[in-house]
Amino acid sequence: MKRKLLPLIGGLMLVLAAATAAADTITLKDGRVIQGHFTREGDSYSIQPDQGKAFKVPVTDLAGVVLGTDETPQQVADDRLQYALYLSSRETDISKAIQDIQAYLQQNANSPDAKTAQATLAQYVLDQAQGYVKFGNQWMSPADAKAAQTQVASMISNAVKQYRGGNLTQAQSEAQQVLAIDATNTDAHIIIGAVLFARNDPQDALAQFNTILESDPKNVIALNDAGAASFKNVLQLHALIDYQAALDLASGNRLLLDNIASALILYQGDENNTTYAMLKASFAAADGQVQGVMAQQGLYRAEAVWATSDEKAGVDAEYQSFQQEKQTDQSNYNSAESSVAGINNEINSANQEIRQVEQSISQLEAQENQYQIQIGPDGSITQTQSVDNSCAIDAANQQISQLQQQIGQLQDQAEQYQAQIDDAQEDMNRLNQAQWTLTFSGSQLMMLPGDLTNVPPPAPLRLPIQVLKPPVEN
Repeated sequence: MKRKLLPLIGGLMLVLAAATAAADTITLKDGRVIQGHFTREGDSYSIQPDQGKAFKVPVTDLAGVVLGTDETPQQVADDRLQYALYLSSRETDISKAIQDIQAYLQQNANSPDAKTAQATLAQYVLDQAQGYVKFGNQWMSPADAKAAQTQVASMISNAVKQYRGGNLTQAQSEAQQVLAIDATNTDAHIIIGAVLFARNDPQDALAQFNTILESDPKNVIALNDAGAASFKNVLQLHALIDYQAALDLASGNRLLLDNIASALILYQGDENNTTYAMLKASFAAADGQVQGVMAQQGLYRAEAVWATSDEKAGVDAEYQSFQQEKQTDQSNYNSAESSVAGINNEINSANQEIRQVEQSISQLEAQENQYQIQIGPDGSITQTQSVDNSCAIDAANQQISQLQQQIGQLQDQAEQYQAQIDDAQEDMNRLNQAQWTLTFSGSQLMMLPGDLTNVPPPAPLRLPIQVLKPPVEN
């Protein structure tokens, strides 16, 4: 026999017993609806739930607010009852649920809602006498609970099977059926999040995993999946934080380590930041242990994927060739840049020399413009040029012409080297986007229920890269 808990009138309104005013209803963009109060603090809101610790969110995370109003005495009484029912509904030990209702009746014996509380208390006492246990949101006999657990486990197993087969709609349907039986089932929520991820909706998938982590912050599967969803949602640094938390709890999980290896390869942020450096060090230590285990199976780490010894040799050879080509392009690029810099220095030197020659020409021309005045015996006056620099000026002009010709040749050389720089840059860009990187950096995959203790084998390296990606819905 099963018994559903009494519904809470008006939802789970969390109000303090001494409250005299209704709480505000605060809705966040990640789907959370909070009863409490909020205040603006710069670019964030400080939210104080009626139950639980205060926390802050950015202003942009607030989706809407419905302000509370002053309540009548009857409304206050209703709120107190709802709070007592809420507390009892969360208990997994029926004796504690009874204590919650008894505590309410002791403080509100004369409340007009006391009869409702007494009826609830009587039902709890009867359930306790019959040995009922809680499964999902229902109290039931141990036999019914065991049957429900078996049914849910079978449905979760089938949902995982459907997901791996690419039947995302069926996988989601199975998970939703589980939630109809047990709304708190974490495995079902993980499968729904994985389906959202596979359907290229990392934002909603991340919200699903973060909801799980709010109540279960040490859930390794949710941490791994939140990391993969964050990375795909261009929140790479946040992904590394989630992966670090998961690694601290399950350093021997190969699937988790493969995801971290992929994230470290594909990370586009500052690799000198503390988060990246710590995860890289933690990964290296943990992966060394796992590589020893995988070697016993004849598989060896090849970047973010695994290969047989022959495949690994081929990968290493291709990697070395790839790296050598990159180094050659980089060397050509550096050499051309150095040559251009040297040519520019020569051009600057030639221009400086031209300026010096032009200055000397000006001085020579000034000297030619100087005259000597002579007075003859008869009193006549004659002027004679003091110096003739025409030959020197012609030589200087010829020198300038040669320097200008030299500059032209140097500029032609600079253009040739610039073309080499452009070619080397194009080659480096091509190599950075090469198939090698796409193939061996792998893909970050969802971890599903059961993968923590029974890790699925890595995809064979010889298969196309598409195998390493999340399943595509049929």
